Amino acid sequence: MIVISNRIDCRGLYDPWPLWLMKKALDRMRSGEILELITDDPSSELDMPAWSRLTGHPILEVFSRDQLYSYYIQKM
Repeated sequence: MIVISNRIDCRGLYDPWPLWLMKKALDRMRSGEILELITDDPSSELDMPAWSRLTGHPILEVFSRDQLYSYYIQKM
């Protein structure tokens, strides 16, 4: 079970805005907390795994339905 500490809704925003808003949200969170990022940006399917590898913040789960993506990211 994932317990979400923070949620940001980036629907209608495109690269680089979702990544920038996610970084700002994670900066305010404590280690171990989980952020849910909701986006409809199709480039997130490539951007998010690359960002996770670069920053070390793991993506715990990804759900996609009808061009809407939810990413669950753990702050490290």
